Amino acid sequence: NAMVKEAEKDKVHIKTQDGSIETINFGTLVWVAGVGMRPFTKKLCDKIGADAGQTDRRGLLVDHALRVKGTNLGEVFALGDCAVSGKPPTAQVAAQQGKYLGRMFRFSNELMITDPEAAPFSYAHQGTMAYIGDSQAATEVFPNGLIKLGQSSITDHLWWRSLYGDVDHVRVMGVAGFAVWRSVYFSKMYSMRSRFSVGLDWSRTALFGRPSAAPTQGTLTCE
Repeated sequence: NAMVKEAEKDKVHIKTQDGSIETINFGTLVWVAGVGMRPFTKKLCDKIGADAGQTDRRGLLVDHALRVKGTNLGEVFALGDCAVSGKPPTAQVAAQQGKYLGRMFRFSNELMITDPEAAPFSYAHQGTMAYIGDSQAATEVFPNGLIKLGQSSITDHLWWRSLYGDVDHVRVMGVAGFAVWRSVYFSKMYSMRSRFSVGLDWSRTALFGRPSAAPTQGTLTCE
């Protein structure tokens, strides 16, 4: 592993583990580095300060109840990509964090929100999905994190089987996995307007394809 120190037009300078600097010539540079903090998040980290506990360059460090460390309990919360909570920075985690904080604000009183022993955020991994092209996807679903007891006898059977059975997850690949991936994606949309727009776009793409470029798009013809 090496750290990129500088990238020029046709070469890149890297710092190796022994501290030396090496230069690599290239024809095409593909940058796949991770994301950094938003300016507002960085300013907030700097304002709170390292002495108060904000020592991570990835984002705001939070406690078990998503309260920002270094601030008064129950006054500043963080979730999603800007929060460093020990959970992966995925949309699935952020959605569950949002529901957790919503319940805290709605049902809890001020004493519970400011309580050092407040109920911690608990993440339930529901699965992993990846689109791999050509209308195919790889999905891995965890029923005990997705299904709730009491909905039906079939879902109850799947929940208990995943909890005490030999296999705690279900893998679906190919076209069937693509159907699962799109179904979950579609169900996460809140408004009917978004569902109609996305559904129409999917249908148009399936029937006519999606052109990589439209030669007449955005052009203006002058006489």
